[in-house]
Amino acid sequence: MQIRYADTPAQKELKRVTSERRQFRTNEYNVGAYGTTMVGMGPTIYNQPSGYRRALNAPS
Repeated sequence: MQIRYADTPAQKELKRVTSERRQFRTNEYNVGAYGTTMVGMGPTIYNQPSGYRRALNAPS
């Protein structure tokens, strides 16, 4: 049996700071690579024309 103790306030702060820094680095990369931070923000595959989806699903 494993016992999981709650995070201490210091651990919670470390997780918060780490998460913010990780997101900042991700945004910086996306701006440099794609010109926007909005990469992966929307379900673009669902907005493709229907012929495009059929071509993807067509047997080879």
